Amino acid sequence: MFRNVFAFVFIFCFASFLLAKPDLQKVISEIQKTYDKTTNFQANFTQKYTQKVLRRTDESQGKINLQKPGKLRWDYTKPNEKLFVISGETLYAYQPQDKQAYVDKCFKQDALTASIAFLWGQGKINDQFQTAWFDEKKEVKDELHIALTPKQKNSFLKKLILVVDANVYRVKQSIVVDLEGNLNQFVFTDLKFNEKIPASTFEFKPPAKTHITPLPGSCKK
Repeated sequence: MFRNVFAFVFIFCFASFLLAKPDLQKVISEIQKTYDKTTNFQANFTQKYTQKVLRRTDESQGKINLQKPGKLRWDYTKPNEKLFVISGETLYAYQPQDKQAYVDKCFKQDALTASIAFLWGQGKINDQFQTAWFDEKKEVKDELHIALTPKQKNSFLKKLILVVDANVYRVKQSIVVDLEGNLNQFVFTDLKFNEKIPASTFEFKPPAKTHITPLPGSCKK
């Protein structure tokens, strides 16, 4: 459940194809500069998670808000409501239908989130990934398709594929490929950057009668 959320985190980073491919490292440089200047991000998303063995795809929809450094709100609205909020070292995962919330007050980057630390205002793409054009996807005008492979051993992520708007060097889609070959695709719409987000967006206020318990394996702070 939680790894699907962080997959979100891979999303805010990248640039195009017209007739010929531009220089890859120049594109990566432009992407890096674009996201270095990004302080926050808001968008609607559609998520399609495909399990390779079961040959099954589940679709979800919702909205994401991200504020550097280290603040994230991930609202799922369809097919079921659920909420993930990260603020500094605290993570909340809330399931309204069960009136259940899990909390981790010592949230740290794991192998997955550490590999994309540049999205949280730390690190550089070229330091953390091997970069290449992704040629398996059909080329579309004004889009770039880039494959990122972690340089360091990762317990979850095999490859991250980014579909980038070539005109503004922003990510339109991201596809996470895990070690088992499962695909986690996010398509973003109504993207907004560097607009004011109320501080309360990243505060979790559980409704009455919500049962709050520590996330299994988390600290007892």
